[in-house]
Amino acid sequence: MFATSLGMLLYGVINYFFKDKLSSYYSYNSSSETIHYAIAALIISFPLYYLAMRFWFKRFREDDGKVEARLTKWITYLVLLVAAVTIVGDLIAVIFSMLQGEITTRFFLKALTIFMIAGGVFGFYFLERKKVQYKKDIARKIFVTFGWAVAGVVGISIILGFLASGSPKTERMRSFDDTRANDLQSLASCIDSYANERKALPESLEDLTADSAYTYCSSRRDPETDNPYEYKIINKPYKSGEVTKGDFELCANFSLDLKTSNNRNSYYDNSKWSRHGIGMECDRESVVIKNVNVIDGTNIVPQK
Repeated sequence: MFATSLGMLLYGVINYFFKDKLSSYYSYNSSSETIHYAIAALIISFPLYYLAMRFWFKRFREDDGKVEARLTKWITYLVLLVAAVTIVGDLIAVIFSMLQGEITTRFFLKALTIFMIAGGVFGFYFLERKKVQYKKDIARKIFVTFGWAVAGVVGISIILGFLASGSPKTERMRSFDDTRANDLQSLASCIDSYANERKALPESLEDLTADSAYTYCSSRRDPETDNPYEYKIINKPYKSGEVTKGDFELCANFSLDLKTSNNRNSYYDNSKWSRHGIGMECDRESVVIKNVNVIDGTNIVPQK
């Protein structure tokens, strides 16, 4: 868990600080959710592992004649096998990404991350096996230095992870903004359906509330303030070529600037509503109203 989460975290940091135009296809690896999960796993797994190793070495230091059980010996080699398989799989994925066109810097740093983790894991257990299993005289200072070095790498990685993904407060604001973007998209769909059924744009969002067929839309309100979203008709239905169109605007008060794809939370979040700045942001939407006749360019009546 420690080795895998450290690799996930460093991958996310590399993807964030070394952006690539192809990163939209791989951006899930650098999403805040992935980075935060890796940080959480490190905060739990590293102290537990560190304390377990201290307790493990203390037992043999206090009793020079103590011999480890056969079960613990095989468990150690089993863990090493799982770590090796995981690291090899990650390295294959890195080389595959390079062959698919990922830039050299990102490939180099990701490969370096894998070799650093692999070297750390197998270097540590090479010394641990010599000390515990083969009773070689390995100075305690070597293990202490090793532990502090790994703790330093973990600490720096966590700091870089927060710089890349934001603090818990930032993530909370991002979640509110994601909800606002989803609400605006749902409201736009409701208004489109309402316009095609009623042959007119609703005068206000209260019109959706009054219509039992659209009550599910009326519950869409700002998740933080519980205020209604802003809605405004730009153009009432008018003749545009062979179709009748109407234009309206929906607005919400956003907390973060998410105009670029690299700042958005996940690779599938590509709607125009998710690309917004800070503060009140509005997007314009057009509806195509079918099966109507236009009178004087503005008024419409259903076809017989």
